[in-house]
Amino acid sequence: MYIEPIAKFLIAIIVFQLINSNIGYDERLKSLPIVLALSGLCAFTPSAVLILLTILISVLHVFHVSPILALVILVVLLIMYFMYIHFTPKLGYVLIAIPILFILKIPYMIPIMLGLFATPISVIASACGVIVVYLFQIIAEVVNMQFGNTVEDALQIYTYVIDSLINNQQMLMTIFIFSLVIVFTYIVRRFRFDYAHEAAVGAGALTCILGFLFGDLRLGITEQIAPMIIGTLISSILVVIIQFFYRVLDYTRSEH
Repeated sequence: MYIEPIAKFLIAIIVFQLINSNIGYDERLKSLPIVLALSGLCAFTPSAVLILLTILISVLHVFHVSPILALVILVVLLIMYFMYIHFTPKLGYVLIAIPILFILKIPYMIPIMLGLFATPISVIASACGVIVVYLFQIIAEVVNMQFGNTVEDALQIYTYVIDSLINNQQMLMTIFIFSLVIVFTYIVRRFRFDYAHEAAVGAGALTCILGFLFGDLRLGITEQIAPMIIGTLISSILVVIIQFFYRVLDYTRSEH
C-alpha cells in the first residue's frame, strides 16, 4: 500500500530523467518542478498514464528542434502504444523497464521474468520496449541532420526513421532472442516437477546466452559477448530472488 506509490514515483523520475538526458532539447521540460510534478502524478495513477506522459514528453522535446520529426515519432510511438494496450494492457511497465535496464546492462531480466510470470503474448510488450531503445538512438541521429520543413523533407525523415528501424539487424536480433527466451522459459515453467520455476530461469538464461552468442558473432560485435554473459547471470540471480518473494512467501495470512 505504501511501497507501490513510492516505487512508481521513483520509476517515473528515472524515466523522465532518462528522456531528458537522451533527447532533452527543451530546457523548460527538464526543470525539476516539472519532473517532480509529473512523477507525483504517475505515483497514484495506472502505468498507462506514465507511458502516455513518456510519449508526450519525448514528442515535445523533439518538437522543440523539428516539428516534422516530432510528428513521425508520435505516429510510431502511438502505433506501439495501441498495440500494447490492445494485447498486453497489464504489462505497461515492460516498455519502461527495458530502456532503463539496457542502461544498467541487464535487460535480460525482462524476457526471463515475462516467461516466468506472463504468457507468450508478452513478446509484443518486449518487442515494443526494444524498439523504444533503438528509436531513441535514431532520434539523436536525425536531429543532427539538416532537414527543412517541406513535404519532401517530411517524407525523407519518415523514410529514414522507418528504414533505420526495419534494417537494424541488432534490434531485430534482440527482439527475436528475447521472444525465444520468453517462450522457452514459459514452456519449462509449465512442466510439473520440483523446482520447475528455477529450471525455467536456467533455461531462459541459457537460451539468452546461446542466442546472443550466435547473433553477436554473426554480426561481428564480439565486444558485447562478455558483458552479455555477465549481465545474463546477474539477471538470472535477480529473477530467482524476485520469484522467491512472489511464490514462496505466504502473504495470505498477513494481518493489520
